[in-house]
Amino acid sequence: MQELHATSFVHKVAKLTLRHQAGQGEGAEKLPDQSGLPDDYMDALVQSLNIHCEQFASPLNFNPAVKQYYSLHEQDKVFGANKDAYSTKWKGASEAYPLHNAKAMEKAVRWAIFSAEKSMSPTLTTFMLPKTDANAYQNWLTHPKVRELGCIERKHTSFNWLREQAYKHHSKDDVAIFVVANQAGLDKFLHMQQLHKEVARACPKHTKNSIVLNDLSCQVPLDQVITS
Repeated sequence: MQELHATSFVHKVAKLTLRHQAGQGEGAEKLPDQSGLPDDYMDALVQSLNIHCEQFASPLNFNPAVKQYYSLHEQDKVFGANKDAYSTKWKGASEAYPLHNAKAMEKAVRWAIFSAEKSMSPTLTTFMLPKTDANAYQNWLTHPKVRELGCIERKHTSFNWLREQAYKHHSKDDVAIFVVANQAGLDKFLHMQQLHKEVARACPKHTKNSIVLNDLSCQVPLDQVITS
């Protein structure tokens, strides 16, 4: 993090706050809708999958439990953000919540597949994206590197850009939870028993079946999948 004088830092904080106000004030940026789970469910996924990085976040909504995050904005470096998630192959366990437009979501899923295919180390990227017929990313859900973990009904998701923000607007669509991983990533990070346990622990604050998780025990290991 670069050295800043107090007045300079205050100015940058003010600009950050203004940028994240939904169209209010001069220079404000209207942020697109992005679905999010209640924070305790997000924390359950982070803990159970050992997620250490957020590929698309901001200084105002990144999960403090992760070690690093990437922002779309160069100026967020002063708050500890990395710039440009596409500057390197993704590795380790990370989460990716790109902007909710068809092009951005498909690009992120394709990059995660590329990273899983090319990485020699354990790689697993977790996605939570809206399920609509218009979203091209869904064409990649049958790829051998993809595992669908489950689904969140739309009434349990919301538009949330700030952690601990009041949940006022529910999503228009159900949300798919899936991972893109190589076999080493699945072996190291994806333990469904632990995931079920952490999600169940979060359930008392919400509807019992807010998240419906799939049974992956019958799926063929990636190293046994034959592709053309």
